[in-house]
Amino acid sequence: MAIQGDKNRPYDRFRARIMFPIRDKRGRVIGFGGRVLGDEKPKYLNSPETRVYHKGQELYGLYEAKQANKNLTRLVVVEGYMDVVALAQHGVDYAVASLGTSTTSEQMQTLFRTVKEVICCYDGDRAGRDAAWRAMENALPLIRDGFSLKFVFVPEGEDPDSLIREKGQQAFEKILDEAMPLSQFLFDKFLEDNPVNSMEEKVTLIDKLQPYLFKLPDSILKNTIIDEMSSHFGVTSEKRLLELQKLNASPSKKIVRKQTKITPVRLAIALLWNIPI
Repeated sequence: MAIQGDKNRPYDRFRARIMFPIRDKRGRVIGFGGRVLGDEKPKYLNSPETRVYHKGQELYGLYEAKQANKNLTRLVVVEGYMDVVALAQHGVDYAVASLGTSTTSEQMQTLFRTVKEVICCYDGDRAGRDAAWRAMENALPLIRDGFSLKFVFVPEGEDPDSLIREKGQQAFEKILDEAMPLSQFLFDKFLEDNPVNSMEEKVTLIDKLQPYLFKLPDSILKNTIIDEMSSHFGVTSEKRLLELQKLNASPSKKIVRKQTKITPVRLAIALLWNIPI
């Protein structure tokens, strides 16, 4: 709450800011966030990392969402505290926010341990789409059949706060219901960054997609994405599709025999078992 100032005098870290308590999964306050009232920078300020507060592992609003919904089915990830508060005020009480970072692997694990459907709702500008891409990369190893990651990008100049105030809960939740699936976001973002005009460029793009497909566990979703890849990039050869599936198949699990450490006691027991007195 305090920071060292001039002449060794402490002063308020969050002075002239609206305060937001950050709770852990058990509801304990482990840190604070503060938002400026004017145009000062930074706009948001969080507590520093401590033994109990690690911003890459916590999600603002998760405890409150679980308290409000005993049977959560989905969570919406937004960018700031005010978005979480505004959505809750208008009936969408299942929103959370990362704490000054892009959504981390640890946060994604927490999300998918809580619900099976996660919707990332970000600004539609370049920064918002880049944040969504980083979130997707961290989520890929966690997505298996029955789980889904979707994306909503609000129009330029808007945010979830202003959008729900303007359109209301019902219209906003309809936008969430029509969220972009992971496979569409994956292809759209790749095509945006890597326009293709020839078969050679298509093959190069397929090769660039390989590491992302490899991160996905074997699932119907993974097979569907490979099928969509064939449709997007004109990979109609059955042989090529089989190559793609083979490249992205998880390595076969090898049976590893657990070696037991031999101790004098174990040796004595073994001798008694084989040579009874």
